Amino acid sequence: MVVAAMLVIIIIFVMYAAGGPANGTILKARPVQSTAITADKTLAGKYFTMPYPARYTEIPTGPSSSLQSWILVGHQLTLDQESSKLSIVITALPAGGVQEDSAYKLYSAYPALYKLSQASYGHDPVVIAKRSDSSYQQTILWPHGNYLLTISLTAGTETAPLDNELQAMLSHLQWLI
Repeated sequence: MVVAAMLVIIIIFVMYAAGGPANGTILKARPVQSTAITADKTLAGKYFTMPYPARYTEIPTGPSSSLQSWILVGHQLTLDQESSKLSIVITALPAGGVQEDSAYKLYSAYPALYKLSQASYGHDPVVIAKRSDSSYQQTILWPHGNYLLTISLTAGTETAPLDNELQAMLSHLQWLI
């Protein structure tokens, strides 16, 4: 009985030692992939330009009541990035501001599901609606002059690379009006 217990302990130790790094080896975390946008694509519209990662493909959109709209689908390139969808729409800003936009009203009507916050890009304040359950959805409502840019990024689950992609795109967006 004691011999069997000793044998089990030896097997566990050998398996542990074989699975870990060699003596003197320093474990390094896998490097974080940069969200640099220099070599990526550019979405050029009538109202703004915005670089976006090359993993996204533009999908044609049908007729819309918006001034301009795009759908971009991002295919998974690494284990850290999952497939995602960007919906980008520019409309006229409602007379009462962002709070009168139907998307804002929807998000504010469900505070248990969406967390609303504010940030600034350039000189413009934006409203951020982030889904608080396990699904990833982050929508940016960006008023600029008489226009409202709505960018919504959705995916299966939340990951830091998705947040980084969105922040890089927004920080490099340039208004043409």
